[in-house]
Amino acid sequence: MEFRTEVVCSFRTRFGVIDVLMDLPGVGGFDVVRRNARRYEWQRTVISVAAIDDIITSKETADRAKDRRALDALYAARNHLREHADDYELSERAPDPTREPDET
Repeated sequence: MEFRTEVVCSFRTRFGVIDVLMDLPGVGGFDVVRRNARRYEWQRTVISVAAIDDIITSKETADRAKDRRALDALYAARNHLREHADDYELSERAPDPTREPDET
């Protein structure tokens, strides 16, 4: 299966179902989502996580029953993040593995 030919791909894993979306409804494609994403280091690997506001927008826009069920928890998470520092987020100066190195 090629991701670029599907709008949504769902995969069942031992950890649960993972949905891979080509565009977040109401937000946009990968480049838009990445622009707002937070970067974290986990087990010496840098990962990007969509911004909570983008996730909420996509759930509100999709307006499916399962999305509506998730919204209260997402609103609570957003409020928590606004009130408490995110000690796990990487510094803005941390290397971004998705960018080409600057030529000097």
